[in-house]
Amino acid sequence: MFDDVPYAVSSVPLARRLLVRGLSGQVPAPVVEDAALVVSELIANAVRHGAPLPGNSLRVGWDVRQDGLRLTVADGGCGPQGGIPDVSLESEGGRGLFLVDALAASWGVQPLESVGSQVWAELPFLVSA
Repeated sequence: MFDDVPYAVSSVPLARRLLVRGLSGQVPAPVVEDAALVVSELIANAVRHGAPLPGNSLRVGWDVRQDGLRLTVADGGCGPQGGIPDVSLESEGGRGLFLVDALAASWGVQPLESVGSQVWAELPFLVSA
């Protein structure tokens, strides 16, 4: 599932709603909650550090797989450079990728064919024993 959202901070709650609505009933509730947080961080980073795709938009996607969920956020920029930033406890920001790294089994950046990049994160479906 893919949706284009405006290249704006206001797209954070919009994308969360689209994601939660799209995943409800298909994915365990704790994974939906984690996915909503991860997609929020990825969109905030795209708006703060990226560039818009043509049409002044971002592309948000998710793919429900047998063992987990893959989230993607594409923008017209070049993606995170150098991985997780080095931030201090006193810093007001810069912790978004720490959250993504903590919640996702894996994540990364890949260039798009035409312009921009896509940040992806994979969240597993964990089975309690």
